[in-house]
Amino acid sequence: MKTLTVALTILALSCVASATPVQYIGHRSTNDGSVFVGPYTLLVDGQLMLGTCLSRGIAVASGWQADVVAPADFDGPTEILYLQAEWLNLQFDLFPTQTVGIHHGIWNLFGSSYTDGAPWVALASANYGSVDPNSFRVLVPRQAGASQTFLIDNSAPEAGTLLLTGIGLLLLAKSKVRALLGRGRG
Repeated sequence: MKTLTVALTILALSCVASATPVQYIGHRSTNDGSVFVGPYTLLVDGQLMLGTCLSRGIAVASGWQADVVAPADFDGPTEILYLQAEWLNLQFDLFPTQTVGIHHGIWNLFGSSYTDGAPWVALASANYGSVDPNSFRVLVPRQAGASQTFLIDNSAPEAGTLLLTGIGLLLLAKSKVRALLGRGRG
């Protein structure tokens, strides 16, 4: 039993302490006149996925470490801000000719002031309640200012999910070993 406790503790510490590696791969071809807008292609813990940057003022690094955070892990007003940003993020595919205004709206939520983004912010404020908070995650860089914070879909696992999965697998293995040992005694 002591070995199982030590194994669970090591697993818990390694899951919580490990950041997710993120690498910038490329972008869509929409440009607002000075930078590319719309979702970027990222490699998140070995998985290709789209990520939408949240701040106009921070560059996108080529590679960095990030924590994968659920919107519900933030306080109420911050969670609402991310839900609004995700609502806008979902509009890219619905309104491809409005990519610049939509992304300017996302940046406005996080401190910019683009005129063409203002109507999108108003729409996000009215409609963010339709966003499932479990459908996306926030990639928060481990080192502030090292790279962007991104919205990504929910296919990147959280450290807590990895921890629970690991615990479940260890308990399953323990019960299988006990079952096998029990059969050999009879």
